[in-house]
Amino acid sequence: MPATASPPPLLLAAALLLSAALLCSACPVPLPKQTADNSPRLQRAYVALQALKRAITDDPKNLTGNWCGPDVCAYFGVFCAPSLDDPCARAVAGVDLNHGDLAGTLPFELGHLTDLAVLHLNSNRFAGGLPDSLPKLSLLHELDVSNNLLSGGFPQHILCLPNVKYVDIRFNNLCGPVPPAIFDKKIDALFINDNHFDFELPENFGNSPASRGWGVNQEAVLSKSNDEGMSRGGGMVKDEMIVIVFAFPVGDESMPCKSDKDWVKRKPRWMGLAQIE
Repeated sequence: MPATASPPPLLLAAALLLSAALLCSACPVPLPKQTADNSPRLQRAYVALQALKRAITDDPKNLTGNWCGPDVCAYFGVFCAPSLDDPCARAVAGVDLNHGDLAGTLPFELGHLTDLAVLHLNSNRFAGGLPDSLPKLSLLHELDVSNNLLSGGFPQHILCLPNVKYVDIRFNNLCGPVPPAIFDKKIDALFINDNHFDFELPENFGNSPASRGWGVNQEAVLSKSNDEGMSRGGGMVKDEMIVIVFAFPVGDESMPCKSDKDWVKRKPRWMGLAQIE
């Protein structure tokens, strides 16, 4: 019986590498380019992004100039990635239009971006409020709408975002009370200063694990080092809260507050940074 011919070593190595790649890949075969024409996820994203484009009344840098056609992953400022629940499907994971000087409003259709992890819209001229559909963005990790013209009350929908870790709504025209529940969310960074909030420190403000944040109403901050920590319910915040971001009335010659209970109902006021040691 004749011996079976062995494949050339180079061909064998290539076959092994290809097999390993296929085994490691979540998708066993290459997929055609996914666009809004052949992907329901990207079709929903297309609807959302086209609604945003229509809601933009002034685009001086022409950032949305190429927002045409079904290939939403090619739009400027739009970033796609494999979907978390289906690695073979691409989805819009990020929208970054920072510093665009865009004017307009944020449409309800943004809620169609259900795979969105990052929404960066700072330093524009968006007016009105955040859309009521915001809670649909259950995967949203970062929300930055700072330095816009947003108005109305504190965006309560932020409380409904289960995975948000970074929230920046400073430098807008928001007003009214700040919900105490925001301090119970597991947020790493919270920036709400330079608005017009009617704000007093709530009983639970020390619950926040935020490592960074800024207070309210054009105020400077009182910094507490991570080593010093603050008492909270008999414990120390230490490793959880690195920066506390509130300032107190100028009449306070020192900072006698030893615990979060001492800070409750004290309205933030301006303190020169030279006063913060």
